[in-house]
Amino acid sequence: MADEGRNAAIGGGVAAALSVAVPAIGVASAVVGGLASIFGGDDKEDQARANATAILNNGIANADSIRASAGLQTDVNEAIAGLNANAIIEATNFNANQVLQSSRINAYFQWFGAEYDVAVTKYNEKISINNAEIARTNANLAEEQALYNSARIQENNQRVLGEQKAGFAKSGVVIDGSAYDVLYDTAIQSSRESLLAITAGDLLSYSFLIEEINHRNDALFLRSQAKAQRVQGYMESAYTLYKGNAEAEAILLNGYTQANLIMTETGLQSALIDFNAEQAATNTLREAGSGAASQRAQGDAAGDLGDLQGISSILQGIGGLGNLFGSSGSSNVPGGASPNFVGIA
Repeated sequence: MADEGRNAAIGGGVAAALSVAVPAIGVASAVVGGLASIFGGDDKEDQARANATAILNNGIANADSIRASAGLQTDVNEAIAGLNANAIIEATNFNANQVLQSSRINAYFQWFGAEYDVAVTKYNEKISINNAEIARTNANLAEEQALYNSARIQENNQRVLGEQKAGFAKSGVVIDGSAYDVLYDTAIQSSRESLLAITAGDLLSYSFLIEEINHRNDALFLRSQAKAQRVQGYMESAYTLYKGNAEAEAILLNGYTQANLIMTETGLQSALIDFNAEQAATNTLREAGSGAASQRAQGDAAGDLGDLQGISSILQGIGGLGNLFGSSGSSNVPGGASPNFVGIA
């Protein structure tokens, strides 16, 4: 009888323990599920934050890539523009120097040509002066020759008159009447011939004087011509130099203007590229920030949901445990005491 009572007691205890353990497993499962939900929400929140960080880092990298690409493009454009501008400037300097050298050479030949013409003109002037001196000498010689011829004629006529007078005296002719007329005619003819000789000499001398005047006028004209040729040569060479300098300055101005326009246009293009790149980078960062914020918001929402679900599951498990002990009674608990859970509804 004692063994049967003991076996009955053991069986009742086992039954009571099973009646308590089975619901407790459910409670534990609810608590574990709640904790898993809380931890799962935290994992989702951490993952969302990691995704947000990755989105931000990717956005920053993309923005940096956009800026770097724009910087590289502007550097290449500016380098090409610099090369083109330098090529234009070098060609401009070469062309300007060519124009200057050509103008200087032309100016030199113009000056040299003018000096050559002046030398030739001065040589001709000297020839004219020499011819004038020769004409003056010829005029003096003509006068002297005329005086000499006149004297010879007078001497010859005096000799003829003397011979005529001696002939008349030898013949016993009285010098009157026809004899006087003969002597008179001889004297008149002698005077006429002497005057003609002097007149012819004067005319010849006058012609030489006219020739002298003409040669001296030619010399004066040639002297003036030489001065004019020199002035003209200087003016032409100066104008050639001025024209060459003006053309060279125009070439330089045009070339440097083109180079400046290229650099200015390239600078504006670079500024536009940088502006567009900065806009794109800003938009990329803004989109990355929005995506990261969305990820964080989703992670926070998932974490909050996991916390709510976990807390709800834990509360349900704790509530089930309270119901378990409350419904089992003192018969199922050794000692007949019910557990008292303070603060658990």
